[in-house]
Amino acid sequence: MGCDVGWGRVHSERSPHREGFLAGHRLASQVSEGELDGLGLGSDTVTVHDRLDVDVFDLDVRAHSGHTRIVHLTCMVRVVAATGPACQEPGGLWEDEVDHIDVEGLRIAYRQAGEGPALVLLHGAFSDSRAWRPQLDGLSDAFRVVAWDAPGCGGSSDPPESFGMVGYADCLAGFIDAMGLERPHVLGLSFGGGLALALYERHPELPRTLVLASAYAGWAGSLPPEEVEQRRQRALREIDLPPEQWVRGYLPGLFT
Repeated sequence: MGCDVGWGRVHSERSPHREGFLAGHRLASQVSEGELDGLGLGSDTVTVHDRLDVDVFDLDVRAHSGHTRIVHLTCMVRVVAATGPACQEPGGLWEDEVDHIDVEGLRIAYRQAGEGPALVLLHGAFSDSRAWRPQLDGLSDAFRVVAWDAPGCGGSSDPPESFGMVGYADCLAGFIDAMGLERPHVLGLSFGGGLALALYERHPELPRTLVLASAYAGWAGSLPPEEVEQRRQRALREIDLPPEQWVRGYLPGLFT
């Protein structure tokens, strides 16, 4: 069990290439005093022995003297080892429970909160249902909010190698049916927006409404065929390499 203790903007001159900068589980003693102050946290809120769970939601990066630098980032911080006084405050607890359900041979992880009309949240690439923590909390008073981990993401099973967007869309339809969600609203972010459109294309009777945030048509829908092939060949070359050998090459396209 953890406790939400704040969120805000942090100024940093560190390179985004530095592994484990803020995201993930960190002891409070491993995060600088300036970074904690930027999030509105201090010694009266957390202790050096508290373990923090930090999600990065937004990066503002700039190129400077040939190097990419983080200018600001927006984070949500939770105290996981709830020893700080902030977790004693009423309403401060955030139960981070992950459930699982079997869908056509795949074990799909999901988080849910609230009651009411169903709202399904589809995360973007390189992400999972943890990206929707603020929405799970903020919309649960009006909706039954369900955020899945797409196959291959978070706590869900890896999909078969032949799994394309059609496979994801059909799996999502199976997930909605298995969860007993009757004509849910479907909100997709980035890759999740493309998935929402694919769901409607293959199963138009399922979603009540679509909400598309920064929807992405994928390489084939956005780029010339020769560029698509170049990217595909690059991905095939790098797919089995450790992240530290390829991640730097993708950062400019992701964050600028």
